[in-house]
Amino acid sequence: EEKKLERNREYERKRQEYEDRKRSRGSGKKYGGGGGCYITSAICLSLNKPDNCIELTTIRSFRDNWLINQTDGQDIISEYYQIAPLIVKIINLKKNSKQIYRNIWDSYLKVFFELIDIGKNLEAKSIYIVMVNYLASKYLVNRNYNNPM
Repeated sequence: EEKKLERNREYERKRQEYEDRKRSRGSGKKYGGGGGCYITSAICLSLNKPDNCIELTTIRSFRDNWLINQTDGQDIISEYYQIAPLIVKIINLKKNSKQIYRNIWDSYLKVFFELIDIGKNLEAKSIYIVMVNYLASKYLVNRNYNNPM
């Protein structure tokens, strides 16, 4: 009974942290930052898609309505908020950032979006985890990155 109560408190604490971060997000960076979907925002911007494009609204809805409610969802989202802005910042410093974003779209996000769109959320989540792990290993190699996924 005590363990169950503690788990519920921890869940509520993490949910509150998530909601607080969601409310305090900013935007207006060169790429990324709109609505907390840093990498997707950066990619969509580099592809000349608006912040309210179908891809971003679908992925945000996936995060806010499905992923957050998964057992590991809050940890995944929290980890993403810690590393995604750094990944975007590093990519933005590269001369070929548009090509990098295009490659990420073609290799991961396009499939991720399509899976969400047809209701294959578990498969989408798997693609997302592979993408974030790949990008972290490629762009944060000198960071102390410990992905719980």
